[in-house]
Amino acid sequence: MSTLITLAAGAAESGHEGAGALGFIIAGGAAAAFVLLGLVTWSYRNVANRHPNRPGANSGHH
Repeated sequence: MSTLITLAAGAAESGHEGAGALGFIIAGGAAAAFVLLGLVTWSYRNVANRHPNRPGANSGHH
């Protein structure tokens, strides 16, 4: 039992120096993906109005 406690204490003390940076890298990647997908969505903002065959296209503004 004491060996298990010693191993757990040793694992808790070492190997986690760069763990905080990894979280920022993952969050930055997620934010970049969110912005990229937002730009893709924004680029299609007026596609439906370009089709001349849509109903009511010649009926004026509203």
